[in-house]
Amino acid sequence: MSFSRFIALTTLLASTLGNAVGQVRPAPVAASHPQLDTVVQRLGAALMRQPGRVGLSVGITRNGRTSFYHFGTTEKGKSQVATPHTVYEIGSISKTFISLLLAHAVLEKRVDLDDDIRKYLPEAYPNLAFGSQPIRLVHLANMTSRLPNNLPENLFQAANPDSVAFRAVKILRSYAKQNFLADLHQARLDTIPGLLPRHSNVATQLLAYILESVYQTSYADLLARYVNQPLHLAGATDTGPNATGYDGKGHPMPPLTMATALAAGGLRYSAADMVKYLQYQLAAPDKAVTLTQQPAWGRLDDEAIGFNWNPDQMVDSQRRLQHSGGTFGYASYCALYPERQFGIVLLANESD
Repeated sequence: MSFSRFIALTTLLASTLGNAVGQVRPAPVAASHPQLDTVVQRLGAALMRQPGRVGLSVGITRNGRTSFYHFGTTEKGKSQVATPHTVYEIGSISKTFISLLLAHAVLEKRVDLDDDIRKYLPEAYPNLAFGSQPIRLVHLANMTSRLPNNLPENLFQAANPDSVAFRAVKILRSYAKQNFLADLHQARLDTIPGLLPRHSNVATQLLAYILESVYQTSYADLLARYVNQPLHLAGATDTGPNATGYDGKGHPMPPLTMATALAAGGLRYSAADMVKYLQYQLAAPDKAVTLTQQPAWGRLDDEAIGFNWNPDQMVDSQRRLQHSGGTFGYASYCALYPERQFGIVLLANESD
């Protein structure tokens, strides 16, 4: 049983249930749908029987009504089951948040998607172009910048594979913006930006630094202003109910909380927060959300990328947008079906 199979089977069932999806945990005011509850509980139990599984939270929204399901524990050796407010690292799903901030900046006419990114950098970067073709802002959001995946580029090199996460976290703790911008001079593009997609945490972090420069404030402030406060997302706190993250061997992993990792993969939210975020994406109440969901590379009927969303078209011509994430100790997945007003998120505190 994999995340993808869990998603596929749950979505197939939920799409046939009309509006009758209620709340499972905490104790519901409205009645839950027995068929959905039974299937999700069965699938969740099957997933948790696999070796290495620790805990899993599932959030579902359909037509504005929510369901939450929880399996396993928030920490190995303890019997504490998660709640809708238990916090997990969401990994690369974080990239959709910075892309939403970019969309706001475009609509506020602070930036243009076709801008050469070097316009916003403090010094010359002749390497951030291939021939005469520069990296443009849109390329940072649609994964076609051709920038390397990580800086420093040896971030995940270690003699002992089990020590990679701890070595990377140690490096990132002292890896400030000036270090990032210095190492950015060494990046080399292998083809024209905008031509082919490639995963790049560097592109996302660079976008965060650019927006900080444009707005003259921190990424954390922008996130609070445009996302957390309007959507009433609690996010993570040092004293909150945070799940402990583990690798596939059951080893506890260090948290990814450094400023240089937040925009690309370090945001932390609960299932309750993520369901609110999915409901916001489904409602698309403003042009910024709509902009992020449109293909910025490719075509829906073939292969497409939005503003870090992966949109496609199902056999019934309805849209799906999805994203997954993984950090040293967590795994995540979310999917949106706008025409069905259906969304689902899975958050696990193990990374295998």
